[in-house]
Amino acid sequence: HGGAPTAALVGAGITLLTLVAALPFTFAGFMRARDYGLSVQSIHGWLWSWVGGALLAMLAVALLAMLAGFLIRRLGRTWWLAFGVCLIALSIAFQMLSPVLVEPLFADFKVAPKGQLRSEVEAIAQQSRVDAGEIYVVDAASRTTGANAYVAGLGATRRVVIYDTLLKDFSAAERRQVIAHEFAHAKHRDLIAGLVWFAFVAMVSLFAVDLLARTLARRREVDFASPAALAMVAAAAMLAIAVSQPA
Repeated sequence: HGGAPTAALVGAGITLLTLVAALPFTFAGFMRARDYGLSVQSIHGWLWSWVGGALLAMLAVALLAMLAGFLIRRLGRTWWLAFGVCLIALSIAFQMLSPVLVEPLFADFKVAPKGQLRSEVEAIAQQSRVDAGEIYVVDAASRTTGANAYVAGLGATRRVVIYDTLLKDFSAAERRQVIAHEFAHAKHRDLIAGLVWFAFVAMVSLFAVDLLARTLARRREVDFASPAALAMVAAAAMLAIAVSQPA
């Protein structure tokens, strides 16, 4: 049993191989966006962002693999139940912390100053009866010509984020329409609904992952509590994600 370090290595290694395998297609999509003027990033800038995202993904999966390995050894057949609960809790924590810990790594966010924009957003929030939280403007123009806005975070990290391209290239009426659309998501609690749906899909998928991974382990005569079985868990998880993604 290699323990936590081996589990982390297996998780990070599988993630890296998956990302590298998909890299040609991801890069082709980026170049397509550049050809049509949607992306304005340089190839160097895009690759740097890809590397940063890949490292974060590898770290996240490495930690999850360590957790899964620990639970498999300690709980046996019921590991997937405990792992599912942990996964749901981590998803909630990610939604709460991502705006302050992850997103600033890839973009520059500035608090919207007092003025027309802040007044517009606050007026729409009041009319929608939605807690807007803080209002930020993000430097999207350095990466894309696309325009958008979104509501992110939970509780103390709740915020409205507006692309600077939406401020530069669209009229005030168009801007208000986009912002009102985003507040509708908040008003109808779409983020919470998404988390509840994720919890359901995650538990069902993890049950299927356990069954499939154990079947693979038996056929290959692998101890399910060994780090080698984590590769089978990862393979089963990829299949479960592919099948459940349409839902």
